Amino acid sequence: MIYVTGDMHGEIERFSQRAIKKLKAEDTLIILGDFGFLWSGGEEEEKNLEFIRNRKFSVLFLDGTHENHAMLERYPVADYCGGKVRDFGGNLKMLMRGEIYEIEDKSIFALGGGQSADLEFRTEGESWWPQELPSMEELDAAREKIKARGSVDFILTHDAPQKIRISLFGRDIEEHRLSKFLDEIMMTVKYDKWYFGCYHLDRKLTRAQYGVYQKVLEITTPEKKGFFAKLFKRK
Repeated sequence: MIYVTGDMHGEIERFSQRAIKKLKAEDTLIILGDFGFLWSGGEEEEKNLEFIRNRKFSVLFLDGTHENHAMLERYPVADYCGGKVRDFGGNLKMLMRGEIYEIEDKSIFALGGGQSADLEFRTEGESWWPQELPSMEELDAAREKIKARGSVDFILTHDAPQKIRISLFGRDIEEHRLSKFLDEIMMTVKYDKWYFGCYHLDRKLTRAQYGVYQKVLEITTPEKKGFFAKLFKRK
């Protein structure tokens, strides 16, 4: 099964959640950005990374805004399930921007990155890196890849489309090139479900779009609908 959860920010305690501890060897956990376990190096960080690498299930993540992007870029690129990943050893990998993966016979379009809302409190090269926001070249490549495909089962991003951001925070929220691009994808690409992190909320926002933070959601089982949904509602 494929599971998603939201921003971890380097909190190793998240792996003690009951929903994560019960995952099996054939399962995949995808973290929707702000992974945060590759930040400053050091003994404690390496200890946590080794713990994650040795989980019996696969651990994948998207890059978010609170990442040391310079550190992420030091790791090698490898092939994985039809797309490119950064390989951190063991069962730990980063899904790269604009790639499409085939995992458990499901097609997944992944696009990390975002724009920090707290830049005035951060320092470039120490707590903020300009690579957090995808470049126009990265977005152009992502557009070409997903439009050639036409449809996917799932879209996984760190940030959300501008229309979703407006619904959450009002029209004053600043638009950037990634949120505008995600609006375009939302309107032109067919998909079943879209999951994003970033905003620290666990909420179903539309029929197909979900904000994810602390919850661990299994995304490969179709939702029960209609009469049968009522029968299973309390289970």
